[in-house]
Amino acid sequence: HRKVAASFAVVTGSEDPSRPNSGVDWPALAHVDTLVVLMGMEALPNVVNAVLAEGKPSDTPVALVRWGTRPDQETVSGDLTNIVERVKAAGLQAPVVTVIGPVAALREKLQWFDTGPLFGQRVLVTRTRQQASVLSAMLTQRGAMPIELPTITVEPLEVGAAMDKALDGLSDYRWTVFTSANAVSIFFERLAARGLDARALGAVKVCAIGPGTSKTLGEHGIFGKRSFFEAASRVHLMVRQPGVLPQGVVRERVASHLDLTASLMSWTGTKNAHNLPGRPLQALLAGDPDLAWKDEARMELTRSVGLPKDGELTLAPGDAPPAAGYWCLRRGDWKYSDFGGGQRYLFDLKTDPSERLNRIDDGTTQDMADEMAASLHQGSPKTWAFHRTESGQEGAPK
Repeated sequence: HRKVAASFAVVTGSEDPSRPNSGVDWPALAHVDTLVVLMGMEALPNVVNAVLAEGKPSDTPVALVRWGTRPDQETVSGDLTNIVERVKAAGLQAPVVTVIGPVAALREKLQWFDTGPLFGQRVLVTRTRQQASVLSAMLTQRGAMPIELPTITVEPLEVGAAMDKALDGLSDYRWTVFTSANAVSIFFERLAARGLDARALGAVKVCAIGPGTSKTLGEHGIFGKRSFFEAASRVHLMVRQPGVLPQGVVRERVASHLDLTASLMSWTGTKNAHNLPGRPLQALLAGDPDLAWKDEARMELTRSVGLPKDGELTLAPGDAPPAAGYWCLRRGDWKYSDFGGGQRYLFDLKTDPSERLNRIDDGTTQDMADEMAASLHQGSPKTWAFHRTESGQEGAPK
């Protein structure tokens, strides 16, 4: 940590016992700001005495960490005068990493890994192999150690002929209701076996019971009226217009998925009769140096509470949407969402495109979350337009 240390060194705590003399230069190491000792559990008393003998202050903070970054992590803290006794009292066992220096005193301020509500708990996950990973990721995020032991499997019923008959007459149905993620998977597997995809549903309305079912539908290109906006913002927009952007050239800008619609309409000469949001990407693709294209996108959704039965809402200029409850800021690979009531989410879309690991309570990303939150709410959400979505100013105040 640059505020308390400018140098560090790593040294072994377990030298070859056949060597006649120690190869560790303790006189030099004692003056290093942060000293990290590996494999030094048994040699801890000797290490402490060595650095004290070379002038290290007796009140220098010390921390020993066992199984760091694992759900069974153990940490014992103290200083050079009491760390040996504290380690013995705690019953700490090897392997450990010993950190000697002022940085060890920052643990209470910086610790984030071992503060989860389930930290140190082992949880047996008995879901199916396909579904266990999602629950395991959630448990790990909260500090637990998930152990996957599937006790059930999900197999399709022997109703192939009946299902094929239903698929043949799919257009005769008004609704298709999916009650589980497994049902969605089996349905689309059957469709694929017949050379079909989601387009076979045509005008049939789709109902999903539960968020997991809805998400699985989203993986097949079917989204709810208000979940499409959210799901479509998860990944970078990738588009190339032949003759405008050469093969392999990438523009590092954040664009809205609705800009793709605007671009296609512009390229094909289609009139924007419904005044759809978004703006064409031609200038961005061509690398216009004068283009005032921002590197972030703001979004806002209105919850279904208070909306007309048809799910549509017409706002007069200056009106605020009822029950507004979702705001999102996309900046580079990061996405920050605020559902109100303390429900906040921060995702690194580069490493976690499926948005399974919420980083909002990760101490290493706290500055990022606070900065994005401040930027997102710099204007009053109550004055934001409903689904006003132009790149760089999505959800901007009217």
